[in-house]
Amino acid sequence: MKILLTLFVLFFSPLIFAEEVRLECKCKEFIFYKFKENKKELDDEGDCVGNKQISLDVNNQKLTIHHNEKKNEEYYLTEITDDYLYSEYTILSGVKYKGKSTEHRGKSKLNRFNLVLEQQRFIGDFIYSSNSFKLEYEMHTTHQCYKLEK
Repeated sequence: MKILLTLFVLFFSPLIFAEEVRLECKCKEFIFYKFKENKKELDDEGDCVGNKQISLDVNNQKLTIHHNEKKNEEYYLTEITDDYLYSEYTILSGVKYKGKSTEHRGKSKLNRFNLVLEQQRFIGDFIYSSNSFKLEYEMHTTHQCYKLEK
């Protein structure tokens, strides 16, 4: 059985996203945390609504999150495995003020087989003097994606 699974992965996983593909992703659940005095506290969780479209281009190692016709966010894939596509990125970096700036960072992880997209957002302050990130909020969302026909 292990040999059959290995053969399947070797022969078929490159075909799953061998070309650019566009996905419709429906939000299933979210978890929102806030940090107080260096402690992580659950702030809210539950089912979520809304869809998003993303494009994946494995050849050029890009992830694009589509918001509307005029605004898209484009990030590079940081790791590609047989099972997952990963991307880590800075969404927003504020202006340096009093030695720090507000930053929004993100991570995306897409399962190549069942098309479950897990996303995390981190909001906090980047402290220049210590070259560190002080986390204030963290959000996790899970989406079920479906391939859109061209």
